[in-house]
Parts: sequence; structure tokens; C-alpha cells
Amino acid sequence: MNASPMNATGHVDLPCPIRHRTPDDAQHFVGFHDVCPWAPAGDVLAVHRIPKGFERTPRAEDVADICLWDPARGRVEKVGETTAWNLQQGSRLQWLPGAARTLVWNERRGERFVGVLMDLETGVKRDAACTLYALHPGGKVALTPSFARLGRYYESYGYAGGTAPGLNATAPAEDGIWRVDLEADRAELLVPIDRVASFGGLVVDPPVAHFLTHPTWNPAGTRFCFIHRYFTRFGEMMSRMFVADADGEGLRMISDDRVSHFDWYDDETVVVWARIGMKQLGALRNRGLLQHPLVRPLVKVAKSLRPDLKRRINNAGYWKIDIFGRHEPELVIERIEDGHQMFSGDRRWMLTDTYPDEGRVSTLMLFDLKEGRIYDVAKLDSPPHAHHDFRCDLHPRWNRTFDRIAVDNDADGFRRVLVIDPAPVFSMAGEREEAAPATATAPAAA
Repeated sequence: MNASPMNATGHVDLPCPIRHRTPDDAQHFVGFHDVCPWAPAGDVLAVHRIPKGFERTPRAEDVADICLWDPARGRVEKVGETTAWNLQQGSRLQWLPGAARTLVWNERRGERFVGVLMDLETGVKRDAACTLYALHPGGKVALTPSFARLGRYYESYGYAGGTAPGLNATAPAEDGIWRVDLEADRAELLVPIDRVASFGGLVVDPPVAHFLTHPTWNPAGTRFCFIHRYFTRFGEMMSRMFVADADGEGLRMISDDRVSHFDWYDDETVVVWARIGMKQLGALRNRGLLQHPLVRPLVKVAKSLRPDLKRRINNAGYWKIDIFGRHEPELVIERIEDGHQMFSGDRRWMLTDTYPDEGRVSTLMLFDLKEGRIYDVAKLDSPPHAHHDFRCDLHPRWNRTFDRIAVDNDADGFRRVLVIDPAPVFSMAGEREEAAPATATAPAAA
């Protein structure tokens, strides 16, 4: 294979083939990057289907079809529907661990949201005691935030038409991160919002609404992480990342400003896109001082800087964080903007993407953690949207054998799911490994 050229960012340009696309009769998407849409057998993908031209925040009456897509046959089969969904994460559609053909998603029952489990072999469907967000690796329990609260205070990640305890309170003690027992059919509150909102002596004045989101189990299912967020009175979103034991105890804050997307690297390490070591700047944002008339011109100049300069000034990037604080955070990749990361099973490859650049192009990337090389495997157009929350992020996800990648894309304003084959990257990496010993001994032979 001929060597591919380096681009201006120092990445290897290596376009990989798109093997499949969802049909054009409707819009299709998966949702977030932290779930695998492929069935355990690897034959079909679970996808959402919505009408052509749909581009707005879903209302309580808006329906999304729950479908199975067979790429080999180009066929989409509807198996259910829901009115509990959004454009960023869908209905949290996923497969139940440990089951051959059980599909999980969220639905609305009046003003209440629930998770549903459907055995596709028998057609039997049952409600869970609460919504389902992150399924435990053992398949017996799940974690969930309050989707009704998110619908009120962070609607692009919540559901419309529901209610929840303490919905009007800024930091309620009766809502937060819930544990759902799928066998006993009950839900218990693990981490209340008020406990997190005051953690570390945090005081927000005047009080604002706090919410918790993105709970995610570590690979062993022994603990989980989540994000605490709130908007200051000036509209700036603040984010803090926490880890807790499986029972909700042992709460620890591991990052406190500009926390974004993440994935567990191992049971005690998280790789998160964040700004590290900038507590003073975070404090200024929290107090609203960046909105002061004398400071705003400087902020405007800072925002106009090139993205790579802003990242260096802010110390932002993909950071590997030990959740117990035994080691200093380690910068994994330099000069990379925020994206949606997901590791391969052997943790050699980190799959991620970018938001659209000035030319409205999003880049799909594979980072070889062994060799330290970044491969740009696809560049996909992304048209402008009427509102930021309606965007269609790539949200890349591995299949179960880590040899295919599924992304959502709306290159022509039409949402599709694409399946991309990363084989050229693996082939080039293998060739480099084979050539490495010869290269290393060449000087001695001369």
C-alpha cells in the first residue's frame, strides 16, 4: 500500500470506503456515540426513523419509529415507536447485554417516562420501572438521569411532555441519578442533585437550576461517572465530572470545568475532552465576570483565535484521568478539538470525530494509541442548521468486532446512517509494524 500524505494538521489522509447507507425513504439515525447499534449477532442495526424534513426539538406528540436495519439486504423493519426521544440521543435505543435479541428504548406513558424491553424472538414487551440510559454490563440493572428535568432545563438531551419530583426546584433532593433494577422492577435514587450541586462548597448566586446527565458504567460495572451541569445567569454552561461507586457512595469530582465527551479507558481511568488546570478561568465564568463590559472585548478577541491556539491557551484536549487522583492527568492527543470518542476493545484505537469546520466538513478519525498516529478516515459534509441543537453529529460507534464504524450524517440535509470500513487504516498500521524492525536495524547493517 502506498503511503498516504500528511495533511496540514499532521494527520494521515486515508479515506475509507462507505459500505452501506440507510434507505432514502425516510430519515434514519442512531443517536449517541456510547452505544453499539449492532445486534449481538452482528446482522442488523437498531436505528430511529423519522419523517423527511423533520428539524426541530421534538414535541410530546412527535413519533420516532424504532427499527431494525439490515445493511446486507437494504431493508428497514419497524418493531416499535416512541414519543420519548430527542435528536442527539434518540430514545437511548440499545441492546440488552447478555440477551440474544432483546432491544431496549424509552417511551412516554402520559406524563411519565419508562424504559421498555422487547424480546424480538417472542415479541414480548414489558415496561421498566423508570427510563433506561446506561445498561450495566451484566444486563440486570441500569442507570438513568431524569429525562423530564433535562427536558425542562436542557431540552436537547431531554424528553418533552413529562414531569418529575422537584422539577421546579433548583437542586432537589428527590431527583438525580437513578438505579433501575430490571428484574425486581424498581428504581432507587442513587445520587440526589442537591448532594452534587453543593459538592466542594460550590455556591451559585443567584441560584440556578442544576441537572445531572450522561451516567456511564465502567467496563466492570463496579462504578460509574456522570456530568453535573448548570447554566450561569449569563447563559454559560458549567460542567463538572463525578465518579461514584455502584451504590452511589464514594462520590468524587474528577474534573471541574469545560468537561465534554468521554469514554472509560479501563476500570479506573477515564479519557475525557476537558480543560485541565484552568480553575481560575472557570471561577470567572461561574461568577459572570467574563461578561463584564471591560472584559468582553478581550473575550471576543480570544474567541476569534484559531482553534488550535484556543485549545493551547485553555489547556483543552483529550485527557486521561485517574479517577482516584493517584496520577496527574495525561494529555492523550494534542491539537484535537472536542469530539465523540469510543475505544476499541483492545484499547489500541480511539475512534473520534470533529464538529463541522468553517467549510462545514466533519472529520472522522482513528487515533492509534500504540504508534501515536492520527488517521483521517472520512470527511463528511454537514449543512448548517436552523439551531445548534438540531445538528447531526457523526457520533461514531464501533461494531462488536471493531472492524466497522457507524456514523450519523446529513450531508444533504437528510439524516442517514453510514457504515464505514476502516480496513485500510488497519492494513497501513500493520505494514508499518512489519517495516519497523528493518528500519531500526538499517544503520547497523550499513
